[in-house]
Amino acid sequence: MFRKTPPPQPEMFGLQSLIGSKKMERLEGSWAGEFRRNILPLIDEEKFAEFYDPDQGAPNTSVRMLAGMLFIKDMDDLKDREILEHLEWHAQVQYALGV
Repeated sequence: MFRKTPPPQPEMFGLQSLIGSKKMERLEGSWAGEFRRNILPLIDEEKFAEFYDPDQGAPNTSVRMLAGMLFIKDMDDLKDREILEHLEWHAQVQYALGV
């Protein structure tokens, strides 16, 4: 079942509450901020809807996040395991993908 990525909501315990405002400013000024502002919005999730059954199955993971992961994986020449580790542990990757 296809569903578009919902718009981001402010989080009570989001990344900014964990790293502070100074580091958040640096994060927004890094490649991750550029990626989040300029690359993610270009990914048209609607083009992927035809690949999902409209009635059966669980809703999809964010197509925007998955495609973004592939871009970052290619950009940094990472292996599958490495991009998954980056997604779990690296604030820049999490911020870039809107996780």
